[in-house]
Amino acid sequence: MAISPDSEIVFEPATEYHLTAVSALLHSAGLVPLDETSQFGEQYVVAQLDGEVLGVAGIEIHGADGLLRSVAVDAEFRSQGIGAALVEDRLDYARSLGLRGVYLLTTTAPGWFERLGFERVDRTAAPEPVAASQEWSHACPSSSVAMRLLLRPT
Repeated sequence: MAISPDSEIVFEPATEYHLTAVSALLHSAGLVPLDETSQFGEQYVVAQLDGEVLGVAGIEIHGADGLLRSVAVDAEFRSQGIGAALVEDRLDYARSLGLRGVYLLTTTAPGWFERLGFERVDRTAAPEPVAASQEWSHACPSSSVAMRLLLRPT
């Protein structure tokens, strides 16, 4: 389904109200959350059209850096810029907090994230607080591609 040019996609913090939709979206994208209730609060945002959740993205704060997580868009609405808008929203949030950089792990979309400005890095290049996160240290397979986007000079 194509979104019309006059459609207004609304971005808002993910709340428990969105639990069912966010959980279904993450599971359909193969992104099983570590704890489904951790996907809420100002660190996570949903994209909605007429009250329907189209996408989600989050950023966890680990020391001076962020970890981009759970970027997912409903299959029916992919390739319409929603994912990129979600990522940019979370990068703006990271910048507003003065974070140094944003890291991520992906098994399916390294090329897509490169188009958004991320670069591939060795998994060991992550700062200790990011490397110690459950996502980085346990949840994602070792075959995941590690990526980074610096937001300010180190």
